[in-house]
Amino acid sequence: RRSTSEESGEKQQQQKKKEEYKLEDQFKVKEVVVLNEPAVEGLPSVESMVSGFKAKKVQLADKKCLKEDIDRIMQTGLFENVNVRVVPVGPNQARVTYELQERQLSPVYSVTVAGTTILPDEIVENISKRFREVPALTPALLGWARNKIDG
Repeated sequence: RRSTSEESGEKQQQQKKKEEYKLEDQFKVKEVVVLNEPAVEGLPSVESMVSGFKAKKVQLADKKCLKEDIDRIMQTGLFENVNVRVVPVGPNQARVTYELQERQLSPVYSVTVAGTTILPDEIVENISKRFREVPALTPALLGWARNKIDG
């Protein structure tokens, strides 16, 4: 077991390290992390969203860049909220984390597929069953259903 003075010394070193890693108004992006991404074919991938971000790995970023990235994500209509965390990881370097909260739509009580194509009953039942299993409809679930219908 470590002594209290050793633990205190470690805490002081960690605090000192944090103080060393202050960020200026513009900072270098060391890493970009996206949490809670919907992974459904037919919806924008995180790679495509990140490729359009202003705050890119190995580039300089600032508050304006982060706000533009949030606006870009929100314009997809897929998300209710986006939180951004900027954590210093080195001298004027940061990890930027975008935490996505998927948009919740109204519950689905029935599914009707209209059109000129006749779908097999098993596809309609599969979609209906999946919609009944979830507490709320999301854009990702709609994308999944569209992919099932399109084949």
